[in-house]
This record gives sequence, structure tokens and C-alpha cells, in this order.
Amino acid sequence: MVSSTSMKYARALLEVAAESGITDEVRRGFEGFREAFGIHQELREVLFSPGIPLAAKQGIVGEVARKMGLADCLINFLFVILERSRLHLLDEFAEAYQELLDEQAGIERIDVEASHPLQTVELERLKEAMSDITGKTIKLSFEVDETLLGGVRLQVGSTVYDGTIRTQLEELRRQLGSATF
Repeated sequence: MVSSTSMKYARALLEVAAESGITDEVRRGFEGFREAFGIHQELREVLFSPGIPLAAKQGIVGEVARKMGLADCLINFLFVILERSRLHLLDEFAEAYQELLDEQAGIERIDVEASHPLQTVELERLKEAMSDITGKTIKLSFEVDETLLGGVRLQVGSTVYDGTIRTQLEELRRQLGSATF
């Protein structure tokens, strides 16, 4: 889940990128920087070290970003989050940026969990049904959760649709517990 702060930062970046017509370039750059940041432990240690001056950290980020060919607005964004000690939220900022791009494009991302792998045909039916409900293009992210007894759980934004057997059994138990005979 993306915080309102991350969404605010991402929206500002998106506005600047949109003015220059480089929203997708910024998205790709964001992903590349996140990947480099995730792979290189030394880079993370230096950038999170309180003993290293901000100017030195900005120099490192600027050098890495320029070598990667990142857009100036993304480099400036990285400087801002570095200056405000929010670099630890990099993944969340990138997720928020992607959510805003999806929103603009009419795309709804849905996380699907099931107890076993679903067949392609089942996923396509689910995609079509959710597209009919939301009126948007659907992109599914599927994950197997072996703790589920059966059924499917969907997360659309902050809303969870829980059609798992466990939830159905709990609902039945609740109803039986309140029933009078």
C-alpha cells in the first residue's frame, strides 16, 4: 500500500515528466535505479550512512544517475528525496508513480491469490469479469498462497474481495453462532 506522502511526491514527478513528454522514460529510469540500488549493498550503505555529508551523497547519486542516462527530472527527484531523508521509500515512490501512470492509462492492477495455480483460461475469465466491473483494462498479478484452503482472494486498490473457503467457513460459523433454534 502506498502512503499519501509517496503519492504526493510521485504526482509531482509525474507532472514534471508529463510536461516534457517523458513519463515512460522516467518510469524505466526509476526501475533501473531501483534495481541498481537493490543490487549494490555498498551504494545503500553509503547513501544511508549518517556520517557522509549530503553533498557527497548527491554527488554519488548524480554520477550513478547520469551514467544510467536518467532524465534530469528524475535525477532532481532523487536529490530531493535524498535531501529529505526519504530514500528508504524509493520502492514506494516508484510504486506510486506506476499507479498514477496506470490511472492515466485506464489500467487497474489486481492482485490475485489462490491456493493453487490457476489455468490461463480461468485468469482470462477473471480478467474479463473485472474489466466489465471496473470499466478498465486489467493487469493481473497472480500468487499462490498455499495457506488458503481453496477459492480466490482479489485486491483491487485498497479493496479486498475474499472468496476463499476459509472466509466462507468463518461467515457460516458466525451465522450459526448467532442463530437461535
